[in-house]
Amino acid sequence: GSCVVPANPANGFYTIYKAPSEKYPPGTYVPPFNGLILHCHRGHKSSSPGNSLSVCFNGRWNPNPPTC
Repeated sequence: GSCVVPANPANGFYTIYKAPSEKYPPGTYVPPFNGLILHCHRGHKSSSPGNSLSVCFNGRWNPNPPTC
């Protein structure tokens, strides 16, 4: 089913692909097959460089959302 938007990482934030960020704050549910995108604050890098997108599938984010 749907996935929970995770809490924002310490040095960045998540958005849902092609959706206004205020529609899906952390703790809300998004339908399957939506994409979660990591944005890091200036001076911080993703824990998974080159892969800032996770997709909701069977109630889980795949791959696990990276942090900053």
